[in-house]
Amino acid sequence: MRGFIFLLPVLLYSSILYSQSDGLIRHLKTPEPTEGDFSTENTLKLSIGLFYDHSPQDFLGFFPELEFYNIRMLNQGEEFFGLESMVEYNNFKGGLQFGFGRYTGEEENELRLGLYTFMSSFNLGYQLNPNGRLSIVPFFSLRYFRYRLTNESLQYDISLEESLLNNDLDLRFHRVTGLLGARIGYRVFDTGTPLIDTYTFGLYGGYLFPIHYNTLLYSRRNRLSHNGNMRYEGFSMGIFFSIDLWL
Repeated sequence: MRGFIFLLPVLLYSSILYSQSDGLIRHLKTPEPTEGDFSTENTLKLSIGLFYDHSPQDFLGFFPELEFYNIRMLNQGEEFFGLESMVEYNNFKGGLQFGFGRYTGEEENELRLGLYTFMSSFNLGYQLNPNGRLSIVPFFSLRYFRYRLTNESLQYDISLEESLLNNDLDLRFHRVTGLLGARIGYRVFDTGTPLIDTYTFGLYGGYLFPIHYNTLLYSRRNRLSHNGNMRYEGFSMGIFFSIDLWL
C-alpha cells in the first residue's frame, strides 16, 4: 500500500485548504439539499479528478519460463495512479480512467529489473442518491491492463558473446477484465463558485473478473505463445477525489 501512503497526504492537504475557506463554512451551516431544492432531471454534469487503484494479480503461472525474480517483480504492479473524467446525465454516469505505475531499482543476476504498468477503464453506473451528501453509484467497468517487464544489463560495456547469451528482456502482458462494484463518496456542495456543483471524495471497490482467459504476451516485435497465465485476486479497490461541474 505504498501508493496509498503517498496519496493520502495530498488528499488531506487539499481537504484542509478547502476547510479553511468561507464556502465550506456556509455549507456546514446550510441544511442538506432536498429534492425540493433543485431538480436533477435533464441535467448534464462533468466530473474530473484523481484516483488511486489497487488491483492485485498473480503471475506465478508463468513460472518456470520466467525466473522467480521476474515473477516477484510483476506481482508488484498492483497499484495505479491516474486521472478520471465522467459525465452524468439524468443520474446515469459514464466515463474513463487512465492510470499508471512504475517500479524500478531492483537488481538480480547482474540485471536491472523494471516494470511499467498502464490501466484504462470505461465505467458506467447510476447515481442512487443525487441530492444527498452521500453519493452511491453501483457501476460496471471494462478494464484494460498492460504490464511491461524489462531486464537490462547493469554493465554499460559488454562483449558480443555476453550480449547474445544474456539477451535483454522486454515483454508486454495484456489483459482485459470486468469490474462490478460500487462507488461511495461524500459530497461537499459549492454554492459560491460558478460552474462547480460539488467536491466528492470517497472509496470504490468491486469484484474483478477476466473477460478473456489467455493473457496476451508480446515482445518488441512478436506475439509469443506460452502455457502460462495470470490471474486476479478477485477484488479491486481504490480511492478518488473529484470536482463536479455544471455544463
